Amino acid sequence: MAENTRSLRRRLDRLFIPLTVGPTVLWIAGVILYPTLQLLWSSLFYTNPITQEKQFVGLDNFASLIFENGTLGRSTRTSYSSRNTPSSTSAVASPSRSCWASASPCCSTRT
Repeated sequence: MAENTRSLRRRLDRLFIPLTVGPTVLWIAGVILYPTLQLLWSSLFYTNPITQEKQFVGLDNFASLIFENGTLGRSTRTSYSSRNTPSSTSAVASPSRSCWASASPCCSTRT
């Protein structure tokens, strides 16, 4: 009887890690890995927005992003320069400080 108990205990000890880690691995695969792979797969196709017809284009989408008219280089320069301007600190457009300090008509809603 004691031998059977020890044998059962060893089997349960061996299964403890897979039974506790397994659901987490499945969850990560379902929530993170599958959508990422689906996104990469769908980026290899051009889908006509009207007819929903798909055409395989391979890596042409990425090549056009990087090499066509210097798009990638231009976008990185733009994002870098816009981060260094004082106006980029606010996400919402607001009137200039001089407008609030003056009695101009643009500030007529001021209380």
